[in-house]
Amino acid sequence: MFPATLIFRNYHATGQNIISSNLGVTMNIGAGSGATGGFQTKGDYGVLCNLSGTEAQQDNQKVKCVLEWYLNHPRDSFRLFLNKSIYFWSPWFGPLENGTMGRNPWLTVHPIKQSISDRETLAAVYGNFGKFISWAWLIGSICLMVYGLRILWRARFGERQIASLALLIISVNWFISLLTIGDHRFRIPIMGISLFLQAIGLKTLFSGGKRLVVDGPALR
Repeated sequence: MFPATLIFRNYHATGQNIISSNLGVTMNIGAGSGATGGFQTKGDYGVLCNLSGTEAQQDNQKVKCVLEWYLNHPRDSFRLFLNKSIYFWSPWFGPLENGTMGRNPWLTVHPIKQSISDRETLAAVYGNFGKFISWAWLIGSICLMVYGLRILWRARFGERQIASLALLIISVNWFISLLTIGDHRFRIPIMGISLFLQAIGLKTLFSGGKRLVVDGPALR
């Protein structure tokens, strides 16, 4: 229903039956040898494309142009995909944070952010110790999520279907970020699912890896 509303709005605004005309623009920001993979860039970024036609046609041409660039520049593509993955899963605060969550209300009561009262604590949070904590949080979150998926998948009953659906939703959102821009704000739509999987992983770890029962068949 919502995509149809966007198409209706864009038809009356531009005369084109399109959901959006900025996909190519967004993809181009996160591509190119000078791009970082996020909104922050190192000077030149983007890919030079030959464009013609309407705005919608030009956007489609940019999409194809950027995809071709990724295929023809595997080394830069790997670097950007790695950066975008880090940005996508990065904390909302700290030395690894990268994205547009600066106005997130949670940051007003963030315990670590609120603890910064002088240069010493600022140096600790953004220094080597803070980087270690941030990397541990990022890698630990992904590992717990994968472990939770594995636990659900091994159940082989209804939980396996839940694992498949969760993996699909997370993969699609992650993949979209890889082709566009890495931003921890883009993780919001899958936060419920990712936290659910991490909770399963933690529960299993706290139980010593023993069988876990969740209202039905046993989970290993």
